[in-house]
Amino acid sequence: MRHALASCHSLSIIDSKICGDPIDMIGQITSGFEFRDRGFEGKVFKRQVSAESLDPKTGSQLGLIKIIPFESHLKRMSVVCEESGGSVVVFCKGAPEQILLHCNQSTIPENFSSRLDTLSSQGYRIIAFASKTLAEQNDVRSIPRDELESGLTFLGFLVLANRLKPETRVVVEELKRAGMRTVMCTGDNLQTAVSVGRECSMILITLTFT
Repeated sequence: MRHALASCHSLSIIDSKICGDPIDMIGQITSGFEFRDRGFEGKVFKRQVSAESLDPKTGSQLGLIKIIPFESHLKRMSVVCEESGGSVVVFCKGAPEQILLHCNQSTIPENFSSRLDTLSSQGYRIIAFASKTLAEQNDVRSIPRDELESGLTFLGFLVLANRLKPETRVVVEELKRAGMRTVMCTGDNLQTAVSVGRECSMILITLTFT
């Protein structure tokens, strides 16, 4: 899981600072790996890599071979990396419901759905991670996306608390008193959206959803 957190992102370094999506940054920092996209030799890798993640505790390294960018209709992204031992691994992350469809079902925990529902209903944002090791071949860059993102092994969830700003509920209540309709647009899990809607008074606490 730490390897996935360290590498499955589209971060870059600008003026010596890691920049990019805040969620990607949280995952990278949580991994404990150091990230570099310039100024590294890359001699440990057999293939050409554009960035490197280094575990300062173990010396383990990951070289970025290819990024498969996030697409909103697919709700996932992937990277292809070479590990310092020479293995080539795909790391994939995205909406749990989508990652589930691309994993070997034997790797899915029995409590996957119940745990997801519990966390989502509490307002947490959930990102699922999965991976697989590729067979030895020369040109991993030419493998189609569908093939790279199939037969994955489920790794786990990244659980994020995305709390409302203190003024959000007040503003929503003022809009409601003024007779204005409030609408939420989100790409999150439905249960997460419902929880947030209740927290900011867009949805009555007594309403239930199935």
